[in-house]
Formats: sequence, C-alpha cells, structure tokens
Amino acid sequence: MASAFGKGEDLNYDENEECFDAYLERLEQFFVANGLKLEDDKAKAVFLTVVGKKNHTLLMDLCAPAKPREKKLEELIDLMRTHFVPKTNVIAERYKFNTRSQQENESICEYMASLRKLAATCKFGTFLEDALRDRFVCGVKTAELRDRLLNVAHTKELTLAAAYDMGLAYEVTKHNAQQWSQKTFKANAIARSNVKKEERGKPCYRCAGHGHGPGECRFKDVECRVCKKKGHIAKACRSQYEERKDKQTKWTKHLDARDPPKDSRRGEGRSNICTGRTRPPEKQPAVLYTSEMETQAASAEPQAAQERVEVKTKPGFVSEYQAGNISDLELFSMKTAGACGEPGLGTARQSSG
Repeated sequence: MASAFGKGEDLNYDENEECFDAYLERLEQFFVANGLKLEDDKAKAVFLTVVGKKNHTLLMDLCAPAKPREKKLEELIDLMRTHFVPKTNVIAERYKFNTRSQQENESICEYMASLRKLAATCKFGTFLEDALRDRFVCGVKTAELRDRLLNVAHTKELTLAAAYDMGLAYEVTKHNAQQWSQKTFKANAIARSNVKKEERGKPCYRCAGHGHGPGECRFKDVECRVCKKKGHIAKACRSQYEERKDKQTKWTKHLDARDPPKDSRRGEGRSNICTGRTRPPEKQPAVLYTSEMETQAASAEPQAAQERVEVKTKPGFVSEYQAGNISDLELFSMKTAGACGEPGLGTARQSSG
C-alpha cells in the first residue's frame, strides 16, 4: 500500500524477527503519521491489508465463524496478542533479571538496555527504579567500579541515574587509560628494540659479550684477576690487551733487526727466519756457445785460473761468509768463477772442450 509515510510491506508481522508489542508500537506510529485513528474503519482495513497473508489467515481462524472485517480493530489486536504473547511466569522472569550480569565485551549502555528489557516482564511496578539500580550495581563486571558505587551509597542516597552516570564516566576513563598504556608500551618496545640492536652490534666492555649493555652486565661488580680493578673480567681487560700488544710490537722489532739485507735475502741457500725453509738456488739460463765464444773463453782461461788461485789463497773465506760479510750473490759469483776449490765456468768449458 502506498502512503504518505512508510511502506505497507514493512508492516508485515514476523514473530521470528520481533515481538508483538514492538510490532504494535510500529503500527500505531504508522497510523499517527498517516492521520488514521484506531476506531476508524479505514485503520482496520489498513491493518488487515499490511499484516501479511499468514497473519490474515490466522485472524480468520481466530475469528471463526465470524469474519475479521466484522470485528473491531481493538478486538483483532487482542486476539493476536493472546496468541503471540503467552502468559509469563513472573518468578521465572525475575530470576532471569536478577541473574543478569554484564558480559566481558558489553558496555554500560548495552548492559542497562538489557536490564530494562528483562524488567518489562517482571511487573515491578513502582519498585522498577530501585530494582534496576540494585541489579546494575551487583552485576557490573569491574570490582573497582562496584566498590566505588557501594562507597557512594554508604555516604548518600545512590539513585539509578547517578549510578548509571558513574558507570559511564568510569568506562570512558578506563578506555582512555588503556589506549595511553598501549601507546606507551609500543613506544617503550620500539625503544628497547633499538637499544638491543645497538647493543647486539657493539660488545659489552665488561665481559666482551653481546645482547646486553654494560649497565645490565652481571660482571659489573666483579674484580678482574689481571689488573685487580672492579667492573670487568679478564677476558675484556684492556690492560691485558695493551700488554699483549706491546709484546707483539717488541717481538716484531726484534725480528726486523735479525733480518738480513735485501740482496742477501734474495740469494739461494739461505734459510727463511719464519718458516726455516731453504730457498733453492736460481737456475741459470742455458747458453748456446758458438765457435767465436769458445775462442774468447779459451783466451780468457789463463786469467780466470790466476783469479781462482788468488781467491783460494784468501784467508778466512768461510768464516767471512758465515759471519754475513759476504752476500749470497757474491758467493754465487765466486762459485761460478771457480772459487772455494770448485770448478768454474771456464774449467767446465775447458773440460768439455
């Protein structure tokens, strides 16, 4: 049905979606919005039209053998209320009311609305306000709020409105405090994570460990057995490190002082100080002799022999070499020239010739 306000299809009653009293309230407001009165025949016709097919059939059964149109609107409403609203047990309804407590995720507003809905079938009469106040105080989920309400009731009269306002104020304050605590906790967690990252990269100077700072180190009151100072252990002792570094520096200088000259270290037959290995002599490149070179070598043989005799007669040659006064390069040259009683290059060429 088309009307100035609202749609007739919205007034079809479904007992699974709402109670009959709530439907009746909507129906009365629909009549008021469209200028209809309950005693008018037009209002009865509108009701029989918008109530729905299922409910119209029910009214025909309840009015039989008469027809629903022969009844007044108030009589039709009473028949439907009797059918859909069964007789209630007041004691059972009050038991539900008195055992209703605030749920874990239920707000103060939702809790009060639920109490008022349960109290509608309890027939409290003039005791309704006191019953709602008592159940509200006893059923709040927070013990701190309950203690506050009882303290106020001990000093002055606590009304339902005052208890409800105190509950709302406590809920808002608690919610703001939780939000502030969460923000502070997150900020502290981020700060701790940053500190841990820095401490993870830099070792603790008290124990040389990772994962904590010097202020949290368990060795901050321990005495070092190396330097006898308090606040670190021997593993992280700086004086021990400095002493080790000085010894290493002195030993390096000592090795540098024992090293022979560069030309002597490059010769063959001398041992390496660090490894103790002897460097093999360098191989001489092969020489292809021609007839002219053999003629020159033969003419120079008497002079080379004379030089070998002079070298052999040098006193203390071996001791001079062992003392380091003669380099490996000079020794090699003397060996090639036939010194120290060994045949030289000229002798080898002469014997081969």
